[in-house]
Formats: sequence, C-alpha cells, structure tokens
Amino acid sequence: MFPFIHKTNVLFYSSDGQIGLGGLDVFAVQVKESGFSKVVNLGSPVNTEKDDFAFILDNEEKGGYFSSNRVGGKGDDDIYSYNLLKPLIFGKQIKGTALDVEGNMLANTVVNLFGADGKVVQTATTSDNGTYSFEVETPEDYKLSGKKDKYFDGKNHADVTKLDVVVADVILEKDPGFSLLALISDNKTKEPLEGVTMKITDAAGKLVEYVTPSSGDYRTALPGKKLGDNINYKISLSKPGYLSKTVEFTKTLSKPGEVKVNEAIDLSMGKMELGTDIGKLINVNPIYFDVNKFNIRKDAAVELDKIVRAMQEYPGMVIELGSHTDCRAPLAYNASLSDKRAKSSAAYVISKGIPIDRIYGKGFGESKLINGCACEGKVKSTCSDEEHQANRRTEFIIVKLKG
Repeated sequence: MFPFIHKTNVLFYSSDGQIGLGGLDVFAVQVKESGFSKVVNLGSPVNTEKDDFAFILDNEEKGGYFSSNRVGGKGDDDIYSYNLLKPLIFGKQIKGTALDVEGNMLANTVVNLFGADGKVVQTATTSDNGTYSFEVETPEDYKLSGKKDKYFDGKNHADVTKLDVVVADVILEKDPGFSLLALISDNKTKEPLEGVTMKITDAAGKLVEYVTPSSGDYRTALPGKKLGDNINYKISLSKPGYLSKTVEFTKTLSKPGEVKVNEAIDLSMGKMELGTDIGKLINVNPIYFDVNKFNIRKDAAVELDKIVRAMQEYPGMVIELGSHTDCRAPLAYNASLSDKRAKSSAAYVISKGIPIDRIYGKGFGESKLINGCACEGKVKSTCSDEEHQANRRTEFIIVKLKG
C-alpha cells in the first residue's frame, strides 16, 4: 500500500505481508533494469508496532514525511517529518574503520574498494571517527586499500559471498620518515668536497647520479622504507685530480630518522699524488697469504682486483707494490718471503691486462716497521698480536703519474 517511487528508482511502500515491527511497516526496494534489489525494512524510528505508511523522500535525499497512528500523536493518523542521516543500504554492506598500528582512528583516509578484476569499484573518505562504508551488489571477495599522507597503505579484504554485512578495518603504519645522508670529504683536510660525481645504485639496479655542492653532501628521502628493512647501495665517487672509488653500504633500518652513510663507511677521497698509497684511498682490505706461502688466495684476488680497476681507470699511473712483514721470523727469511709475495701479487695484477712496466713488486721484510715492534737479535718485543699485525701489510704506492 501507499507506493512512492523516488527519482533514484527507489520504491517505498507499506505492507503487513512481510516480517516487520507490527501493523503496516515502510519498506524500500531498488528498481533496476534487471529486476528488484533486496527489500529493506526501514526499521525504527520510522516503523513501530502500529501502522506506518505514506513515506515520501525529497529530491535532495535529505528528508521527508510519513504518516503513522503511533502512540503519542495529536490524533488518529498523524504526519511526521524526518531527516535522512545516512543513505539507504540495498544488498551487501562493507564497513570498517581506518586505524593506525596503535589503534587510533584515522580521519580523512581515502579507502579504495577493488573488485575481483583488480579495478577500483568505489572510493570513500573516512569520517572524523575513521569510519567508512560501501554498498555492493555483487557477492564476491573484495579488496580494500587505505591511503593517507605520511602513512604506508593499509590493506584488507571483505568476502560478502556469505554475509550481508562485513566489517573490514584497514591498519596503516606511520611512515618513520627515513632519509639518507652521504658526506664526501678530502681524506687529508677532512673538508667537504665540491664537484664529486656520485653514482648510487640500489639493490634493484636503480641508478641515481648526482654532483655534490660546496657542502659536499647528498641528501634524499627514503620513501616506502619501514623499520627492519634492509638497504643496500653501491656508491661510486669520481672527481678530477682525485682517485675514484667504489664502496658498498648495507644497513638494517633500526630507528627512524637520518641514515648517515659516512659514519659507517669511508666516503673520503684522496688526491692523485706521488707517494700516495692508493690501497687506503679505495678501501683495499689486507692481503692475506697462507703460512710460509706466497700464492694468491681467492680473498686476496678480490682485493687485488680493486687495484686492477683503479689502474685501468688511470692508465698513466705506475705503482710500487710493497709487501711488509712483522719481526717474528729471521730477518733474511722475512725479506725473501715478502719479496716473493710482492712479486706474486704484482704478477696477478699484470695477468689481468695491466702492462708490466706499470707495476712491480718489492719485498721489504721487517725493514719498515710502522711501530716500535722490533724483535731481532737481543731485542725482545712486548707487542700484542694486533700491533704485530699492523706491520704485516701490503702497500700500493704511486711512484709515477703520466699525463
């Protein structure tokens, strides 16, 4: 009875032929080309145990009137006005709240609803209390994604194949605001270096090229990085008059804020000068040999390959490869073994295509100790193993620069 059809193709009517609150109740149904939607009982406060009928809705869908003989009226059948506070729901409903990881409600969060084909079906923005809702007709497993500035996307899904109303919250994690700082300096003066060309490659192979300003630094945000993530960068540095170098930086992000690369690895650069040990400038690790042997081990080859690359880049550079020992063996033995190790190391570099006249090996034995750890003859050393280790070293001294 009392049918009224709205311009949005919603039919309102009253009936006592369906389950309701009593007497005539107001029902609504959506009229579609394919038929009718699920019938919705408008419920309280429109419907009561008495007769409720003649429901109409204005064009703006904000309110209207209906009639009722409910208790408390002025006569038998009275006319009541109402305000429509939320849209009518037909079919299935997906609702939820956008929250941060601590359970705080997030207002103004954009929530996208995706269908089974991966396309956005509907979009909603959360209210002041973080809530949102969607009405859907197709029974399927929908996906939700919440987006908000300075937060990582929150995701969830809502399966409405069995339930008419599904609650699905989205949890968003606040972006900790990671950033990267790399400060390039002169290895002697410690002053920032301007005009250094930096090439930074991440684990995915993405390359960034940058030239340092007078402050010698490079700063960039690290969007999408979370606590516990690992970062891995290959950083190549070059500047005219300085020896180029390539370093690798790996770190687990354990606290929010700025990641200072130069505090973890050496980003200083050294000038190309005679007498310079280029091994120190390009971070060549100690060259190790087996006891009493001078053949090149795999780990030593890795370090010598760094020298090969540097010499390929600077074809006018000639290097003296010096091998040094500590004092804890006879003088002559140390001189002989160090010379064999130096020549073996130089031969390896030459085998990689470096001309024979650009590098030569020379053993110094214990003749150039860098601390007071001598122990020949009547001299007895009280030095620790670490102090003796400092004397066991390989140096790559620039003895000539052509062009």
